[in-house]
Amino acid sequence: MYKVQILSYALVFLVTCSAVSAAEKVVEKPVAKPVQPSILEPGTKPAAAAINPVVKPVDKSIKHRTFVTTLDNRKVAIDVRHLRRLMKIKSKGISIYYPTAVPGRFLLRNIKTPKLNTHPEYELQFRDKKRFSLSVATTSSGTKNVPHGFKSISGYSKEFGAFKIYVFKPNSEANKTTSVFYSSEWLKPKNSLSKPNSRYYRFSGTGVNDSEAIAIVKSLTPIK
Repeated sequence: MYKVQILSYALVFLVTCSAVSAAEKVVEKPVAKPVQPSILEPGTKPAAAAINPVVKPVDKSIKHRTFVTTLDNRKVAIDVRHLRRLMKIKSKGISIYYPTAVPGRFLLRNIKTPKLNTHPEYELQFRDKKRFSLSVATTSSGTKNVPHGFKSISGYSKEFGAFKIYVFKPNSEANKTTSVFYSSEWLKPKNSLSKPNSRYYRFSGTGVNDSEAIAIVKSLTPIK
């Protein structure tokens, strides 16, 4: 009787150990969660993956813009602040004749606009690093004859027709500078010859030669 009980206990122990070993070998698989269907408004499409846009930095070094003249639609680069002033003058009905053939060593440094309606009503002032200066001035009345200097040079412009530029020696009576001075006669646009109150234009300055002076006057053209 005693031996039968021992065998029964041993059989129960073996069965229990076998069940535990089998349970340890079972690998529990993860249960995947069901995908929730997206709820969209009628007629809409699923949103695409978000893409970060590439934003180009603003180039603050750009200080010039271009404007178009009426001379062969030539484009001219000019400082933005000067262009704004020119457009403001133009908005008052004043034709602005800009020299597109100014030598590259000169830059537009100032636009002189006196408060009083006197000569010149505006003046474009160009300068180079050696402090030579050129200008284009305008007036609608009160023009005076330009002294003839020691010689004159001639040219022809599409806008003004035939013109003369007078050349003055340094430290002469009409030239108080130490450089050769150029001054054109007062020029009247050909398309305004029949108008009694037309505007006149004049080029003057130092630091250029004869051919450059003629090229500057020939290039005077109104800004569109």
